[in-house]
Amino acid sequence: MSKASEELKNEMAALQARLDKLESAGGETFDGDAVVVTTSKRGVFFGYIDNFNSFNVGDDAALLAGARNCIYWSSDVGGVLGLCVTGPSESCRIGAQVPGQHEMPAGDITSVTQCTAEAEAAWNAAATYKG
Repeated sequence: MSKASEELKNEMAALQARLDKLESAGGETFDGDAVVVTTSKRGVFFGYIDNFNSFNVGDDAALLAGARNCIYWSSDVGGVLGLCVTGPSESCRIGAQVPGQHEMPAGDITSVTQCTAEAEAAWNAAATYKG
């Protein structure tokens, strides 16, 4: 199987996982681009923003729909950018999803990174950590 075919197969599997999760969660969906936002206080958040291409870090407040925070990520994820590529693994600790929207002030945002379909599916499927 070619690399392109394997990538397509992985993306299709990730999308199917997201559909399965949405069906089991009552079908809640969010519009916009899936992103991971980091903050000056070392916060790491997943959610959806209206338009990634028009977002300016430092100038714009982030209004995240369906926001979740990453309380802890394990080394198998490969750091913050790994959360954008593959999403959280089962050994990560992910907070509950906010119903509606969560606003993050512009001065606190240090980065906004788009997520792959695989990462989006993993974030949406992650179990809520309750300590």
